[in-house]
Amino acid sequence: MRIHRADIPPEINEKAIELINTAMDKQGQIEKDMATFVKKKCDELFGGTWHCVVGRNFGCSITHDTKYVFFFQVDLMHVLLFKSHE
Repeated sequence: MRIHRADIPPEINEKAIELINTAMDKQGQIEKDMATFVKKKCDELFGGTWHCVVGRNFGCSITHDTKYVFFFQVDLMHVLLFKSHE
């Protein structure tokens, strides 16, 4: 695993890694489904509105809540997780 940017509380950081690993372990799981799984779990666990992008290649421009953005890589899969402004 490689962390590109982590401006997020440590407990959310650890849980996000756990969630994406769970999503990746499911056989036949496509990127959109992995992102949906992580997003819904973060909404439930941490409140607010979360967004998740998962893929080998993507571009994005986002506005996020201060202190709530996490961009990391697991193997060849990149994950961008952030909380939007309320």
